Amino acid sequence: MIKKAKWILIGIAVIAIIGAFVTIDIQRKKIKQKNEKIARITENMNQVLDDNVTQTILVLSNNEVIGQIKRERDSLAKALKIKPKQIEKIVTIENTVHDTVKIAVLITKSYPGGWLYRDSTECLKYVSKLVLEGDILKGERQLLEYDNRITQTFYRKAPHIWFIRTGKWEYLQETSSRCGENKTQSITFLKK
Repeated sequence: MIKKAKWILIGIAVIAIIGAFVTIDIQRKKIKQKNEKIARITENMNQVLDDNVTQTILVLSNNEVIGQIKRERDSLAKALKIKPKQIEKIVTIENTVHDTVKIAVLITKSYPGGWLYRDSTECLKYVSKLVLEGDILKGERQLLEYDNRITQTFYRKAPHIWFIRTGKWEYLQETSSRCGENKTQSITFLKK
């Protein structure tokens, strides 16, 4: 009987040890699954936060661009003495102009056999170095800058008497140039 009890106790101990190992293995697997889930959720949160930061930056950039456009539109409306909502379209053109007008320009002697030629206006800067080699005068252009901004504003305007519109809308195009003359012309739309 003591021998039987001894074997029963050994069997119970072996079963308890195996049960403990199985329980530990099950707990280890659960902890591993939880850690993987936490890592996945953390990665998802980081991606969402990164997307949110990107969206915030894009929204801020968009608002800055829209604000700049609105400020430009409002300043043009103020200069034309019209309401900003009357402006239909603004076109900005950067262009170059070929000028053949003859103008006397001062040339300064920079060293023996060499001269410096400079010409500048509001929109044009030109610098050239002239060198006399025997019978040949060589010119080396050092700087050429031409910067002119043309803004075309399309807007509508109607005759008013004491804040009451008295006629049809007239569509106008205002062309302003930094290095040229400003021009306003009427636009007529043809219906087909």
